Amino acid sequence: MITDQVLAVVEKLDRLESEMNLFAMEREDVSHTGILALGTKQHHVQLGKPGTGKSWLAEFLCAAVEGARKFTRRMHPGISPDDIIGPRSIKGFEEEDTRRNIEGFLPTAHIFFADELYRTGPMALDPTLSVVNERVYENGSQGSVVCPLISMFGGTNTLMQSEALLAFHDRICFLLEVEGIVEKKNFRRMIENKINRVSPDLESIGLTLGDLEIFWDGITKVEWGDEAFDIEWDIRESFRKEGMMFSDRKSNWILDIVRGEALLSGKDEVTSEDFTVLKHVLWDTPDQKVQTEKLVLTHSNPALEEINRLIDSAVKAQANCLGIVSGVADDDDGEVIRIRAGGDAQGTIGTVLKTLDQKLKGSSGVTKAEIQRAVSKVENIDEMISYDVLKLRRRSA
Repeated sequence: MITDQVLAVVEKLDRLESEMNLFAMEREDVSHTGILALGTKQHHVQLGKPGTGKSWLAEFLCAAVEGARKFTRRMHPGISPDDIIGPRSIKGFEEEDTRRNIEGFLPTAHIFFADELYRTGPMALDPTLSVVNERVYENGSQGSVVCPLISMFGGTNTLMQSEALLAFHDRICFLLEVEGIVEKKNFRRMIENKINRVSPDLESIGLTLGDLEIFWDGITKVEWGDEAFDIEWDIRESFRKEGMMFSDRKSNWILDIVRGEALLSGKDEVTSEDFTVLKHVLWDTPDQKVQTEKLVLTHSNPALEEINRLIDSAVKAQANCLGIVSGVADDDDGEVIRIRAGGDAQGTIGTVLKTLDQKLKGSSGVTKAEIQRAVSKVENIDEMISYDVLKLRRRSA
């Protein structure tokens, strides 16, 4: 049974996620998995083009946790362990001691943000493995230093280019692709926040390092029953059959990740939909992403697999419409083509929205949130057809 103390922390984390979504539009998955990473002591990387706001997550989360220390480094080919772990002690060097001055560097941080993560090599990253994995650093004559690191957050334009970084990459739990803002209403809100100098209200949430300790302990109390074991086994076997077998390390991570997901929903027992979040955990390269989501949803949340098919139907209708009207003259004949193509597309899209609306009425939890996001995506496609194909006047967002 979840204690009132744990539920109070869950409420704080829920408020934090809501606040994050007000300022990080179209980043709901990033916000949620970022909080889950913090709540399970796992590491989190965003893959995306420059300028897509990959650094905000670590900044936001560190600012939200009272007393948390953040360490940031922009990686580059010439960076050395001195820049990350701390410089060698001059006095220690004279004494042939390998100790470093670690204060203010990674070994003393609660949150580590590594920008352009994979631009460096194993010489710089391998010495961090014990900190990132075991939260311990062997500091010469000072012996083992227990490190307070909770989570590492990374931003990168490309994934690892060298097998030499595999050991480090295998410590990354959450991996998400990010893009620029797509929907007009969200773009407008981003600009208005900037103009009006609106800032997030983090202080009133009152999240502390002690709260995170309570949450970590709460995860261990969430029940993992036979159904949960069977689902994890089935997912593991389906990946093996597809030649995408994930490591035993990730198999062990799943236990805490899924129980943490259940706890964030206020549950004291894992249910099948709590495994949905693994679609952000079990892929290593972008070409595996679609298949990973399909395999995860097949065993955890088949309803969402159908939602994805509905979204694909709307996207294909949009693509077909744009293909028809591409290069059409801006005259009466062209208008007839646009009206016919746009009408056909919106017919398909309307059917999709109607189906999504029906499914939304009987949904809850993770499934409800995913359907709501699907509705927003499809509505955005519908508006694009109206404005860019049918040439209707745009409404202000």
